[in-house]
This record gives sequence, C-alpha cells and structure tokens, in this order.
Amino acid sequence: MTAEKQRRAFISYSRINKEFATKLTKELRSAGYPVWFDQLDIPTGSRWDDEVEKALRECSIFLIILTPASIASENVKDEIGYAIDHGKRILPILLENCDVPLRLRRFQYVDFTNKNFQQGLEGAKELLRDLVEEASIPVAVKEGGFSVETKPEPAKVKPAPAAPIQKKPTSMGLVIGVVAVVALVIAGIGYSALSSQATATPATEAPLIGNLATEAPTEIVNLPTPTVTVVVEIESTATAVPIPTLSPYHVEDFDSDAALSNWDAPLLTSGTEDKLNLKATGGNLAFEITAPQVYAYLTYKGFEYTDVRIDAVAVNLGVNTNNISLLCRYSERGWYEFNVYNDGRYDILAYTKLSNFYDTLASGGSNAIKTGQATNKYTVICEKNTLTLLINDEKARTASTAQYSFEQGKIGVSVSSGGQTPVSVQFQSVTISKP
Repeated sequence: MTAEKQRRAFISYSRINKEFATKLTKELRSAGYPVWFDQLDIPTGSRWDDEVEKALRECSIFLIILTPASIASENVKDEIGYAIDHGKRILPILLENCDVPLRLRRFQYVDFTNKNFQQGLEGAKELLRDLVEEASIPVAVKEGGFSVETKPEPAKVKPAPAAPIQKKPTSMGLVIGVVAVVALVIAGIGYSALSSQATATPATEAPLIGNLATEAPTEIVNLPTPTVTVVVEIESTATAVPIPTLSPYHVEDFDSDAALSNWDAPLLTSGTEDKLNLKATGGNLAFEITAPQVYAYLTYKGFEYTDVRIDAVAVNLGVNTNNISLLCRYSERGWYEFNVYNDGRYDILAYTKLSNFYDTLASGGSNAIKTGQATNKYTVICEKNTLTLLINDEKARTASTAQYSFEQGKIGVSVSSGGQTPVSVQFQSVTISKP
C-alpha cells in the first residue's frame, strides 16, 4: 500500500463489549489492517484521555461497534460526533439490535446480528478494505444501509487540522479558523476549474471519484482571484467547563477522571481510608485495598430507584480472598446487597443500618463464577419483592424481600477484602437500566 492508503482505523465501543472488540481487533490486525484499539495501544503510564483523543484525531477510519450499551455511552456519542464532523470514513458494526443514531444511518455497515463471528469478520474485512483503498469517502451501499435512500455527498474542502475533542475555541481561534476555511474555499474554486483539464491518473493508482479527465492539458489557465467578503462574529472568550453526564439510566465506562464525580464519596463500613486507593484509571474504576477486613462502598449520585437492573463487568487482578458486591435501594435505613466471592460462592443480603445487622436472604455456589484472576459479568434485578442475581448471564438465585421494606434507594458497587491482601479489583463498566 502507498502511504496515502495506509489509513488507520479507530475502534469505538462500550466496555461491556470489550471482549468482542478485542477479538475483532486482533483478527483485523492479523489480516494486515492497521487498527488502533485503546486496550492494546495505550502505553503504560500514559494519560488515557489524551491518547484516545490523539488516536481519534489522527485516524482516517472510524469503526463503531453498535449495541444498546454503546449508543447509551456519552463518550461513544462524543466520538461519533467528532468522527462525522471531521470527515472520517465511517464503518458501523451492528453487533446487537439497537436504535441506531440518526447520523449513522446513511453509512454502509456490517451486520453481526444474523451471522456467526467468522462470517461477520469477512464482511468487516471487505468493507474495511474498500475504505482503506477508496480515494474518497464511499457512498454506494454494498451489504446494507440503515436507511433506504443514499445520496452522493458534495465535494468537500479538505478540513483544517482537527481541534482537540470537546474543547471550545477562543475568539482568536474562531477568527483564524474562519479565515483558513475561506482560503481553502478560494483554493478549491481554482482547483475545481483546473481539474477539468487535469492530468490522467497513473494506471498504478485508483482514479479519484468524479475525475473525468483523460488527457493532459495543453496549457494552464490563470483564473482571476475572486473577491470574498468575510463577516466574522466574535464570540465570548469564556471557556466552557465540561459537566459530567448524570442521568438515571446510564452506562458508566469510567473513561475519564471526571467519571468519579458521578459517584458519592466512598463509604467504609469496616477499615480505614488510608488502606483504600480508589481511582479511575485506564478506563476502569480501580479498588486497591492493602489491609484485611476493609469494606468499601460507592453509590451512584443523585438518583433513587424502586425497580432497577444493574450490570457490572469487573476483573480481579489479585490472587486473594475478596468479594465484589452490587447494591440496590441504598438509603440511611439500609440496603440490599449481592455478594460474589472470588472462591465461587455468592450470597444475597439485607443490611439494616440502625442495628448494623446483615441478614442472609439466600446463599450458594455457582460454576458460572470465574475464579482467580478473571473477568466476570454480574447482573442484579431489584423488582417488587424479589431480588435476582445472574453471573455471566446465568441465573444464580432469586430471593424474597417480603420481611423488609426497603422500597427505594440508590444503587452502588462495593469491593471488600477478606484475610488476604492486597486486593486489586477493577470495574470496566456499570450499566443502570430498567428491569
């Protein structure tokens, strides 16, 4: 491939679909496609947000894995908007049926919902190859489009270098940007006139779409420079401060330091704060515990729920005794707690805060729990008078809450240490939804 055709693809996805995204990345790389994937390409010690922003800015192809979780992610929405606004070639991968964002519906896509992985992979490679080799952004739909009608896009002026994501330009930046665009428009007018007599594209390279020239021009025509009047409106120089997204039904990917501001300060029912290190790092929420018998709780800020579903993907990085917990109907009176232990056990509890008493509503063991250093998906459903626990999408137990009256409260997550330390657990995502 020529340097022009070495277009790198940026993969955007929800943490819930991390396993699929990793597998897809490795398969595409093994086939020779340059693919950037945060989990494999961000060096240790680098600032996660800066590296993602740089990769998105420098990529030519934006590959988005579409699922209900990804389209609900504010970070993914930002990436989609940036990619489209900056003229990236778009490759949607429909992994799960969902309400596809309007701005993506006109793009050719690969449908994994009605194929096995290998069939979908072949479709992805074919479409990615087209995007890598195209001289301009493709329009025609080959496999399928999200909408019935597709229209050719008008010729686009090459954009100025992209500004960093989510940063509002100052007034001076706006003036410079407008002037730069005007200059490019002027250059584009001259180029458009000249292209009608342009030299034929060499046989070794694909011709540019829309280039109808077949012979070299006999002379160059100097066109008069058009007069352009520019009216610039100066905006306020105030810089907008990003406000963390906070909504009752939410996918928390922990993709930035600001994500922790969506959560209340940690509560310790046992142990001391100096033995807990809690931080958002590498797109994960990390609990690091350095002492035994530390019980740390984190609750989602601002909203209370009666019936709710919580899905959490967490990885145990230490070889130790620990348990990961999800909470519902958390209040000053108490809460319901779902514990999954690193050794394969689980229990469902009701905690009464006034008496500091845990009542075991159900307990047992499950072969669905991946013990040791492994990643697990935990799902809890708090609904009416029942509590249901699923582990890696396999139902473990349903318990009754008839003897308690915790009717409403917050949701939360917890990590606790037993007798062995240090404990190292990272939540890759937490999804709050209706049951």
